[in-house]
Amino acid sequence: MLVFAAVAWSQTERELEDLFWREVVCEDEREVEAYLQQYPSGAYVADARTCLAVIDRRAKVEARLGLDRQACIWVQRGLTVLDYQVGAADGLFDSATRTALRQWQREEGVAVTGYLTQAQADTLIATGRAAARRQAHEAAVRRAEEAERQRVAREAERQRLAQEAERQRAAQQRAERQRLAAARQVQEAARQREANELLNTIGMEFVRIEPGTFQMGLPTRRVGRSDERSLHTVQISQPFYLGKYEVTQSQWRAVLGNNPSRFADCGDT
Repeated sequence: MLVFAAVAWSQTERELEDLFWREVVCEDEREVEAYLQQYPSGAYVADARTCLAVIDRRAKVEARLGLDRQACIWVQRGLTVLDYQVGAADGLFDSATRTALRQWQREEGVAVTGYLTQAQADTLIATGRAAARRQAHEAAVRRAEEAERQRVAREAERQRLAQEAERQRAAQQRAERQRLAAARQVQEAARQREANELLNTIGMEFVRIEPGTFQMGLPTRRVGRSDERSLHTVQISQPFYLGKYEVTQSQWRAVLGNNPSRFADCGDT
């Protein structure tokens, strides 16, 4: 019974190792080394070491291409443009870049190694550079469009401000014209008032009576006193000045030198 259990356990371990090895990508150095670490005396150790040797030869072939870091960045950008995920395009070919290379090689129908040949490097570098030029052109177009949009916006704002300034100037001019017109009206009213009013040397105020006609007297039916006249038309042919108020006793005395009033003792008003 124990012998059967040991055989069964041994068979299960071998199946697990077979499954592990079948999942190993021979072109992936990390996976091969993971197998050797897990099964240092396994059935596929020789195959694993062969894989490592092949990887080493391919790495040396790629190294002889003399790709500098910028060229490696172009390769990564070329893969990215073709929708292969390389992570950061930093010029370092890590596991993500190697995986993307294998995927691309598989799609291209060439040997899937994860390492570059000269032709493959040239193709991917050209793809990366073309994408960079296209992106640069698109960026330049966007900048130009944005610059034009800003220019149009600035011009529209300039025109708006100019129109607003013109409206303000027009409003100010209207206000100034109205102010001047009002001032002229005030001046004209003052001039007319000065022309129609007169103040003599003793302070008597007179108003100007312009030529014209008016009705004077009472209707005939109301005339009852000898000093009243019936209604008649009076014509003033020339302008004259008429006292604005009744003549005071002091004004009479100032002009005529006497005071004939019967109530002179009432004062000079």
